Amino acid sequence: LTREIDHPQYFVLANGQPVKHVGELAAILDRLEDHVFDHHVRPDNNDFHNWIRDVFQDVELARKVAGVNDKRKLQLVIYKHMAGHE
Repeated sequence: LTREIDHPQYFVLANGQPVKHVGELAAILDRLEDHVFDHHVRPDNNDFHNWIRDVFQDVELARKVAGVNDKRKLQLVIYKHMAGHE
């Protein structure tokens, strides 16, 4: 979850900022603009869930973040998951 992936698999936020791994996503969430977060986390789709599932193939973490619609909670879920695996 902290390994950098190839450029085509970076997550590019709605503001154009690339995210190279899940740990980086967690680190930037506290300063990510609400409108950017809301663009990626909607009631019918969670882009972060899809990225974690498809690129990192971490089904467990993807399941945990699927219903999270709050930046702080998402950050906590990711950090807790990472701590349990490192």
